[in-house]
Amino acid sequence: MTVSHPTEIKSQEGFLREQRTWEGSAAALVAVTGETRWEAMLLPRGALEASPTPRSGGQRAMLGVAPVIVALLLLGCAPEAAHGLDSKSVSAFVQNVVYSNRIAIFSKSYCPYSLRAKRVFNELSEKPFVVELDLRDDGPEIQNILLDLVGRHTVPQVFVNGQHIGGSDDTVKALANGKLRKLLGKNQ
Repeated sequence: MTVSHPTEIKSQEGFLREQRTWEGSAAALVAVTGETRWEAMLLPRGALEASPTPRSGGQRAMLGVAPVIVALLLLGCAPEAAHGLDSKSVSAFVQNVVYSNRIAIFSKSYCPYSLRAKRVFNELSEKPFVVELDLRDDGPEIQNILLDLVGRHTVPQVFVNGQHIGGSDDTVKALANGKLRKLLGKNQ
């Protein structure tokens, strides 16, 4: 059973609040905080020796609930902490799609302009890698990454061999002027 006991200690720096956690007969110092908001210091288990203070049944029950409350608070913070990681992984996903596929289209399944861009490659007997943003939970984040990458928030966004072609009109124009066939290595 884990027992926590806060105490105040007078030191040269002023009064410090110390939190000790006991498991069995060995004490581990969990954190030391003071007037200057020191960062938590973690010491190895058993670094301090102490005997746990006897607790009544009600106090023991409350102490058993504390770890559950802390765990729930940490879980509540997890999505916010992971948000930064998510945006990095979404950016990495976009870069991976663009540079790992011969043809990549960021699209929305219901968008007529996206359908027109996909039709262009179908007519060329090409199979693009298509990311349907409306069918993904991270679709809005991907669209924001595309805005940073190409300066456009609209779909479709077409890439051939890592080169940004543009939207639907740009893709049709690139087909008409031969640029698309050249990028794909196809003879006219």
